[in-house]
Amino acid sequence: MAAPARIVRALLIFGSLAVTLAYAAIVIWYAREPAFFDHAEPTIPAVASVFSAGRPLYPALDAPERYAHIYGPALFLVHAAALALLGPSIVASKLVGALAILVGLVASYSVFRRRADVVGALSATAVCALVFATFDNVSYWTRSDPLLVLCVAVGLLAAHLPSRTLSAIALGATTGIAVNLKFTGPLYLMPVFAIAVAEHGARTASRAALLAVPVAVAPYLLPNVSLAHYWDYVQLSARNGLVTAKVLQNAEWAAWLAAPLAAVVIDGWKAVQVRRGAAGHLSSLALSMAIVTIAAAKPGAGPYHLLPFVPVLAYAFLWTTPAPFLTGARKVLCAAFAAAASLLAVADQALIVRTVPGRNLEAAIADLRRFTDQHPERRVAVGYAGTSYLSHARPEVVFRTGDYLIDAPAVQEHRLSGLPLPESTMRAIAECRVEVWLIPHGAAPFAVPSAYPPEALAEVFPEEFRRAFLGQYARTGEAGGFDVWECRGQAP
Repeated sequence: MAAPARIVRALLIFGSLAVTLAYAAIVIWYAREPAFFDHAEPTIPAVASVFSAGRPLYPALDAPERYAHIYGPALFLVHAAALALLGPSIVASKLVGALAILVGLVASYSVFRRRADVVGALSATAVCALVFATFDNVSYWTRSDPLLVLCVAVGLLAAHLPSRTLSAIALGATTGIAVNLKFTGPLYLMPVFAIAVAEHGARTASRAALLAVPVAVAPYLLPNVSLAHYWDYVQLSARNGLVTAKVLQNAEWAAWLAAPLAAVVIDGWKAVQVRRGAAGHLSSLALSMAIVTIAAAKPGAGPYHLLPFVPVLAYAFLWTTPAPFLTGARKVLCAAFAAAASLLAVADQALIVRTVPGRNLEAAIADLRRFTDQHPERRVAVGYAGTSYLSHARPEVVFRTGDYLIDAPAVQEHRLSGLPLPESTMRAIAECRVEVWLIPHGAAPFAVPSAYPPEALAEVFPEEFRRAFLGQYARTGEAGGFDVWECRGQAP
């Protein structure tokens, strides 16, 4: 190997390792911070704790509890397991996403090595990390996306197992779990099934699909997981429709993510055609990405729903790239893609590094622990006020009480879908189901601006709910960063 080639090879290895380790460092740092970047992240450990306490994961539409989301049960089962194993804490829940994405990167590298040498596999892994980092903390937050990335990476490995039986079992189980993370989960595994067909034949892929069914159904056999209620919430969410601007935004991101692969395929289509199964894989990849691009155009969704495709796109690039690995225009395109991803990633992660330390919840958590320890006989909950991040500490109280009446992100989604707060919720306020609300300083109780445009939903909580609260509760003191609001009447 000539000296310049050796230098380039060494630089690629060093640069790829540096990028991947830097991303891993940020992921680990975020997991160890007792704070959240996204307002809906605290919902996941709170609901997981409620589920562990035996309460319904998906309450009926007319139930007083307003915390159900359309994430599948696997997300909450995994978080509940983490809370049980490591002890209930915000950090324990955040470790789920961190470990999922890091193990997903390791699995991705393993499968990349089947299609490229060490340099190619490390480079592809680093590019995956860069792309993940361009989406704020989505790739390692508490919600379902890092677990879906892990499912895709493990699915790719499963498709390459030498045993057809083991391949079918592993791919089927992974697909069933993906279904239970998000109802669009199977779309991310469609291209992986095309690989399984190429590697082991259609029978193995069919067996995997059949096995996915009982895995997907299994969580709904639990007494507090209702498939009927879950489907009610999915149908409710479907009423939100699609936002044209988001379709275009998602399409732009999909085109950007697929640009290196598209360039290679167009430039070397003859070479691609001779690779067994590549055409089917690319077709299923294009179809599934197109469907997700449209499905992710609902209000509140967006291009981050494309993240689980990133390992598949990198794998397809390595699989279809004609030898030599990169030459001419392809090299320039890949360098430009990596440079653009680097700029976006640095900007996004710098924002998180600047923002999250300022939201440190240790003091708020200490306040909540102190108050609940001093009033063990009282039913306590954390409420909401304006955009205060102190409400992010609400899982700490749920860990202790096993009760969770109102989740602001859930109420916001339900009202956008046309589901008002039911009479049972208003009655729970009137009857003081929660005896003491701890409301963050700084704004009126439950006066929370919606994240959606004002014409869609100006406030998360309706005026009648806030009036009912103020009519039944009175501010009686402070608990650190929280105002104490106690029931005026006699609690049942």
